[in-house]
Amino acid sequence: MDYRAVQVNSSWRCAVNLEELNLPFFPEQVERLLNELGFRCLEIDLLAAARGCVGKSAYALSADPRHAPRTVNCSSFIKYLYSLRGVWLPRYAVQQSELGAPVAIGSKLRLGDLLFSPGFFPLSRDRDGAGGLGHVGLATGEGSVIHASKHQGTVREVPLDAYLGMREGVHSIKRLIPDPDLTLTYLIPTNSFLESSDDVRWLAHTNLRR
Repeated sequence: MDYRAVQVNSSWRCAVNLEELNLPFFPEQVERLLNELGFRCLEIDLLAAARGCVGKSAYALSADPRHAPRTVNCSSFIKYLYSLRGVWLPRYAVQQSELGAPVAIGSKLRLGDLLFSPGFFPLSRDRDGAGGLGHVGLATGEGSVIHASKHQGTVREVPLDAYLGMREGVHSIKRLIPDPDLTLTYLIPTNSFLESSDDVRWLAHTNLRR
């Protein structure tokens, strides 16, 4: 899966799965090259970052993503979390739902899976709003969901069953990082330009000999 680089504060980062690049080099060679070029691998705890916002981030319906995590809505909260992981996401839940791999409803959820709830939103792809989305939350992989709650005015962690009851079920589930253990988050050095994880392919071909 190709991941688009994202800016976090004054620096840029990008998630990369070296195994998926199908390069004629060993992943260890590419890792060593990235280190030599000044890329730094970051350890990101997505669950800790999400729980760190519980009861602290303020909810605002039209929250500006640039103000996260201080102020969030449901989708800007998700956008913020994945930016830490080096994955750029669009700002609206409807747009976010079009990315990633589908997960069958009722299957075991992993940390990072996105649960989209039905509801009307003007950005629905249908002219009448049918099939629209109303909310998005993050699965913890531990039987709960963390989401920015309009009614609670902040970020909350709730049991999965309670979340589904509040949100009138699930519209769809998406998995943005299928192989989290193999997907690394790199801090991009200021003297390099990387638009997406696919650009690592060209760095490798340019700098490594077969």
